[in-house]
Amino acid sequence: MYLSNLFESNPERDYSRFPCYKGRLKVSTDTAWGELRERRVGVPYFVADEYVYFTDLTLTEKGFLNDIISGNPKEATLSNKKASEAQAIGSMLYRALNLRLISLKFSCVGGITADSVYYLPEDETYVKTITEVEGTYSAIRGFGPKIHSMIKPGSISIFFETRHAFRVSVPVGSWSKWIGFGVKAAKGKDIPSFKGVAILDSVSEKDGIGFVRHERNTFRIPLDKMYVPGSPGTLGKRGVFEPMLEFANFYEKYSKVQDSFAFLSKVFQIILKDDTFTFNMDSKGKIPCTFWRMSFEKG
Repeated sequence: MYLSNLFESNPERDYSRFPCYKGRLKVSTDTAWGELRERRVGVPYFVADEYVYFTDLTLTEKGFLNDIISGNPKEATLSNKKASEAQAIGSMLYRALNLRLISLKFSCVGGITADSVYYLPEDETYVKTITEVEGTYSAIRGFGPKIHSMIKPGSISIFFETRHAFRVSVPVGSWSKWIGFGVKAAKGKDIPSFKGVAILDSVSEKDGIGFVRHERNTFRIPLDKMYVPGSPGTLGKRGVFEPMLEFANFYEKYSKVQDSFAFLSKVFQIILKDDTFTFNMDSKGKIPCTFWRMSFEKG
């Protein structure tokens, strides 16, 4: 018998009859997604098919939806027997689980859903840094959930796996050392938008501006809105990719954690209680979701 990284939902919660609320959109789906993201709405929600689905009425009580939906929201029931509704349930579970992990002091890089990497920023088990004159490189070794919302009618599966991310932090006075490298711009109002990376052509540290080239266009990007993506190519040119990859994949000779299973065992010591974990889908605790760790027989 061995314990796995797979968790199954408590049978007492039937995900073929999942309670929530829905409001009819009076804006486009894309506009609704954009507004909710910009307002940093943390409670579970999902936008599709001319509706916004959510599990917590504080969204309406605090006026987050006033200019997004028409009329008052209505009670609704979703079923993971249907693909579109299973997607909505899964997305809202990701957001609720994110809130729970953040409450346990984990930080998150990447998106909230399938590409998220959770880690403890002050714990060297999770983070390795290399500091050079041009900046600081961070290898983040963490974990993330995969939520399977349509494998079995009425039930949800969550699988935890190890993940990693690489980050580059550039001090204001060191941007000139990155001329010729690829950079990206953070999303925001009045920030030029372009796909992929742009090449940093020059820097005005006095004005706090970087001049970047993307295809045939040149853009002015504030230095505090510009960042260097931690790609293998960039890290390789700086000579730091190999040690960062060794840390991320548990290949270091004197690593405190020998492999991914041992790493996740340390994570589970924080997030589990009696091989289960529970998180709420709403602020009043009316929709608790509990998941049990699965065990399997060897042989």
